[in-house]
Amino acid sequence: RESIVSLRIFLHLRGKNGKEDRAVGQVSIPIREMLEICGPCIHHTWLLLDPYAAYGSQPRSQVAGHFRRAFSEVSAKLHSPRICISLMEVTVEPSNWVNSAQDRAFYHDPLLVSHAQHVQTVQAYLDYCDREKLDFRKHRKRQPAEEGTPEDLVNRRRAEEQKLRLQLDQLTQQANQRIEKSNEEILKLNAQLKEMMENEDPDLEEERQDILAMLQERRCHAEELQKRSEGTNAQLRNLRDEVQILKEEKEALFLEVQEIYSRQKARPERPVAA
Repeated sequence: RESIVSLRIFLHLRGKNGKEDRAVGQVSIPIREMLEICGPCIHHTWLLLDPYAAYGSQPRSQVAGHFRRAFSEVSAKLHSPRICISLMEVTVEPSNWVNSAQDRAFYHDPLLVSHAQHVQTVQAYLDYCDREKLDFRKHRKRQPAEEGTPEDLVNRRRAEEQKLRLQLDQLTQQANQRIEKSNEEILKLNAQLKEMMENEDPDLEEERQDILAMLQERRCHAEELQKRSEGTNAQLRNLRDEVQILKEEKEALFLEVQEIYSRQKARPERPVAA
């Protein structure tokens, strides 16, 4: 729970040396604060990037504060660099959560946090667009009227609109192709992982069982030695108590003998009859 996971993001140019990569930013995720905010994992959640800094240069309390701000200020800093991440165990597959009531309950919080953040961010973008549209209208009112007839203005605007729609369709098609390619790679990797887990070497499994059995035997032996040690310590304490009692009795007996000797020495000697 006290561990910290740190991610550093670099901008890499194809064909260039890795030493020339430009640092974009970094984010540190303290596990204890992650469990409090997101639940048992992070699922498709945006985090703001902090400036590049050396590891260990900040105390943990400061790292925790940066993480809370990186999570909560996404919708307030729309133009700041950020990253969408998922952080969970390797064996966890989000697409299988719906198949188990236990998984649905266990991973409810990460999904709720992710959807709530996306809703806030989308609403922030809509508010930003409304403000920009209002500023644009005010700016257009201050500009002089365009030359030409109303029909020419309509035709130019339709041409611009058609051009923008064509560009938008091209970008959408490219994005969909990349998403499909990424999904295919993810499915392929999941299939390979599943095949590796199913075809695990039986010798390795047997060796693992032997190691576990040996470990259990060592634990039992250690517990037995601990019990013997506790019994030996108790006997040793009893012997020490008995030795202390004998010392006290010896000292008392010595004092008593010394007192008797002193009394006999102080008694006057009787004359011996002739």
